[in-house]
Amino acid sequence: MNSQEVGTKLISLYNEGKVEQIYQELYSNEIVSVEADGTEDVGIDSIAKKNEKWEAKFEIHSSAATGPFPHSDQFIVRFDKDTTHRPSGKRSSKEECGLYTVKEGKVVREEFFYVED
Repeated sequence: MNSQEVGTKLISLYNEGKVEQIYQELYSNEIVSVEADGTEDVGIDSIAKKNEKWEAKFEIHSSAATGPFPHSDQFIVRFDKDTTHRPSGKRSSKEECGLYTVKEGKVVREEFFYVED
């Protein structure tokens, strides 16, 4: 699959709530994930654990992905999330963009961009 096809499938699965399936079908085992604060995780298991921790800290009221916006071997996805931070009880809406790099039909790198609350 090319970047357009991978991006389209990623958005479809995300909007259906099938995040685990995204990891299984679309991500390389050696994926690198970079957060806006510079935190970096390497490997599919590390990224799955990071996502589990995030989901434990936040109640998700709504979340949607739009795009993809492809260019060469990359694509961008926009995420709109309405969440409550469980420890503080603070509810917020966040816009976030992910830049994904595809090699041999798999996502090998994801980078996230957002404004911190």
